[in-house]
Amino acid sequence: MPEDEIIAVFRTAAAMGGDQAYAYLQHFVPTVAPSVPRHELMLGWTNFEAADYARDILRLVRDRLHVTVRTRAQFDALPLLTPIELISFELALTLSEILEHLSPEHTTSLSLRRMEEPSLHSLSFVRSLAALRSLALGPSTPVDGLHHLAGLPLQELNLLDLPEGFSFQALNNLPQLRELLLYTVLPWRTLHTLPASPTLTRLWLGGQIEASITGITQWAMLEDVVVNHVMDAVEWAELAELPQLTSLQVTDADFANAPLMATVNRLGLSVSRSDIRLDLIPDRFPNLELLRINALADVAYDLAPLQSLMNVEIRLYNADRISLTGLEGFAPERFTLFPRPRPIQT
Repeated sequence: MPEDEIIAVFRTAAAMGGDQAYAYLQHFVPTVAPSVPRHELMLGWTNFEAADYARDILRLVRDRLHVTVRTRAQFDALPLLTPIELISFELALTLSEILEHLSPEHTTSLSLRRMEEPSLHSLSFVRSLAALRSLALGPSTPVDGLHHLAGLPLQELNLLDLPEGFSFQALNNLPQLRELLLYTVLPWRTLHTLPASPTLTRLWLGGQIEASITGITQWAMLEDVVVNHVMDAVEWAELAELPQLTSLQVTDADFANAPLMATVNRLGLSVSRSDIRLDLIPDRFPNLELLRINALADVAYDLAPLQSLMNVEIRLYNADRISLTGLEGFAPERFTLFPRPRPIQT
């Protein structure tokens, strides 16, 4: 069975809940444990008795499992999943409860970005998690929270909808930071004053960010960039100056403003309109190996201009929202549609 169909089957069973779905998961999860879609199983946790599901289903795939805790019953079931490496809390907890089931030696990723109020008063407790390399923070974060992280060997920081008045200044006190994901309003009009380490290799900018990306060239080691606003020619020109940029994700991009992007071999394009100039992609991205198009709304595209992209894999997400023409010249193996079209039953 193709991987996307396996994912769909497990997603359906986990979402259904009930005794039959539980029996199905108990039977089949052990048979495909190494490749089981862990995210889909985690989404289903709320549809079953928390402790039973943790013991009989999630424990079987706890290696590389990102545990997401949304209810008190799930929190109480965490001892069944220890030691926990990757975890997100999405409910109100005290500082002592956050640490209760975490391991200084094993916990490498902690997300508090969707944690319910009350607000955290300090992030100093994070210093006790010696193995932590990835941290995600959200609205419950204290405005001076980053100061408590100074000097920690964090490699990834994800910031979502931070409170008004949040101080970013201490970003420059995270010397090993490589990945910075910003899904929050920034207090600047450009990136010139963003105080992040010059060794960043990944910078993702969410839809909340209206600031121009001018100034991005200060991070010359960037390999992976996400931009969710429509860039002008000046912004595109700065992107093109990044010597190691290989992966780029953009939304409703105006490729008429784009220069030659010779280093980029993976391009992601989210679209909500049908007037995006896909015909310019082969000229602007001559070394492309993978093109991902994600439909955010009902759109229509002629893909014939992309035929000149030799040996490029094309993946279309939410493909049922895209009215496609111009497919005749493509070999079937070059295209993958998500969701996969179902054969017509006769």
